[in-house]
Order: sequence, then structure tokens, then C-alpha cells
Amino acid sequence: MWCEPARKMPANERPSGCCAQQLGAEAEESFLRQAILAFVHTIGRALDEDHGTDLTLVAQVERLRNVVRGSSAEEIKREAMAAASAIGAVLDDRLCRQRENLAALSAQLRSVGRQLEEARCEGALDPLTRVFNRRAFDEHVTRTTDLCTLCGTPASLLFIDLDHFKQINDTHGHRSGDEVLRRAAETIRRSTVRRTDFVARYGGDEFAVVLGDTRLDDALVLAERLLGSMRALRVAVDRDEIAPTASVGVAELEPGETAAEWLTRADRSLYDAKRSGRDRAMAARGSSTLPRAAAPVRILLRAPVDKPWGAVRLGLQSPGTLEPPIRGRLGRWRWGALPGTSVA
Repeated sequence: MWCEPARKMPANERPSGCCAQQLGAEAEESFLRQAILAFVHTIGRALDEDHGTDLTLVAQVERLRNVVRGSSAEEIKREAMAAASAIGAVLDDRLCRQRENLAALSAQLRSVGRQLEEARCEGALDPLTRVFNRRAFDEHVTRTTDLCTLCGTPASLLFIDLDHFKQINDTHGHRSGDEVLRRAAETIRRSTVRRTDFVARYGGDEFAVVLGDTRLDDALVLAERLLGSMRALRVAVDRDEIAPTASVGVAELEPGETAAEWLTRADRSLYDAKRSGRDRAMAARGSSTLPRAAAPVRILLRAPVDKPWGAVRLGLQSPGTLEPPIRGRLGRWRWGALPGTSVA
């Protein structure tokens, strides 16, 4: 509260002796009354704004207001000290309660945040297989395409389809088919161990895996590992046992390619894998699709002079799977197959 400073009296106007002391005491008391009244007014206004005001504090302030209007300075001082002590205690208690309420509110907000995050994650999961659903996959693959295009980083996509799944449903029933889907999803998750790998159920018996920062050759290695895990999978159904296999289409994101174009190439490579006999991976390179054999094949090469040159291990089923330029460079060699293999 702003108080105007007292006017300095000229020497000839100044009282002396006991009169001066009496006037000084009266001025001090008047100033004290004004200060306390301003304090009471401020506190009262603050209390009026706070609907949860403690009744004890209201009574203390009212008592102080009455004392100021008709009591001595000493009594006013005592009552002011008592009021200040009471107000301090109330304010400390209120501050403590506010902190407790704030802590409780923060805990509630964190709990609500966790619940919202769990609900969001739950909405992004396939209820049967507990991997991401198609909607989450569409969002992720679009985001991955945009980020890789912007940053120039690689990414690869696996399209996985369970072989003869309709036959599994027809023979063993849909409940058994659901169990095969759950176990297949677990196998795919175990085969993609990086936290950045995004596994989703694309629809029906199809799954998709987005591999960030992964070139095509590395994606093919992962696809072969996944196929091996699928071949080892056994699903017990009643007194029977199901041994599912899968086909995989692999495609690396190309510069300037859209998400739809990327998906189309991966889907085309999956179709080629199914058409080529299933239980294998096929890689899409640009507009062409190259095979990836389910297992390496041993082929014996002999020199034109008909002397043994050595045995090599190739990830191809036959020389016919090589691209024409490669076959041209090897055209002067005569191909001879080991037992159990065939050469085109």
C-alpha cells in the first residue's frame, strides 16, 4: 500500500516536551492503524477470492479488524502478531495441501497418459497375433518412405505369406488356423530382433516387416533366417501336428519411389515366390524379380580341357537362374551337376 510521506514541520511549529511525545505516539498509532487496515483489506480480498477459506482465519481477521477500530496500540500489536501467526500457519497448511493436491493431480495425469498410450498402442495391434495391424502398417510404411527419401537412408520390406493356409483351415478348422497365425507371428518377431523392425499383420495369412536402414542383401539374409525358423515350427493341434511354411517377397526402397510402388514390387516378388514353388524368398530389384533359393546347391565346374577345376557353393538352383551377362562370362565353362541337382 502506498502511503504519502509525512510533511516535515518547521522548527517553530514543532511541539516540545510531553506534547511532542503525545503527538508522536498518536501519529505512530495512526500510521499503524492505516497499515493494519490496508493489510486486513488485502487479506480479506484474497480470502474473498478463495472460496475454500478456513473459518478460523476469517474469524481471526474479523477480530483484528475490530481491535484496530477501538483498542490501544499495544493491543493492536498483540492481535496483529497473533493474526500474523495464525495466517502464516494457515498459509503454510494451504501451501502444503496445494503441493499434495498438485502431486496427486500429476500422478493422475501420468496415469491417464499411460492409459491413453496403452489404448493407442492397443488400437494399433492386431487382436489375434499381437503384432501391428494394417492401419498401423500403412502409417509406418508411408512415414518410412518419406524419411528415407528425405535422409537418403535405405530400407527394405518383407511380404510374408503362409503356404497353403486355406488347406490348414479346411483340414483342421479355423481355431487351429488361428493358432498357426499366432505362432507364425511369434516366429517372425523372433526372427526380426532389432527394435526398429516393424512387424505387422497385413491381412489374412499375410504379414509384412519394414526393415529400416537395411539394404536388399541384408534383407535377403534375414528372409532366409525367417524361412528356416518357419520350417522348424511345429504347431500341435489335437492329436495332429501342423508344419507350416511361408513364402517371402523382398524389396528395397528405390530413390524417388512412392510407398505404393514399393509395396507393389514387394507383393510382386511374393507372387513370384509362390509361383516358383513356395517355401522360398524372391528379391525384387527394380522392375525385375530375382530368385533367392531356399537352400544353397552344390555345382561342379569343369574347365574346357576336361580337368576338374573345383567345387563351389552357389545360392542358385541352376545356371539358368543367372542373368544373361553373367551366363555369357561363364559360357566357356561346361556345367556338370553333382548327384541330386539339375542344370538347365
